[in-house]
Amino acid sequence: MLNELILLRHGESEHMLKGVVGGWTNSTLTPHGITQAKQTAEWITEKTGNEFTKVQQLRELNNGVANGLSKTEAQKHG
Repeated sequence: MLNELILLRHGESEHMLKGVVGGWTNSTLTPHGITQAKQTAEWITEKTGNEFTKVQQLRELNNGVANGLSKTEAQKHG
């Protein structure tokens, strides 16, 4: 039996458009990001025959004090 783990990053978010560092902050997906997520889930289901499963335990990096700062401000802290 072949086992695969497909890891995905979320779609376009408000943080991304604003150039703000995210991480564990719950940034809202843009309408485009929601479409991306739905299309990706459908593609995975179609190609693998398996349903898409969202797992909360797999999270993005915690960006610590840089969370919520612009990329320029975050670089000053790095």
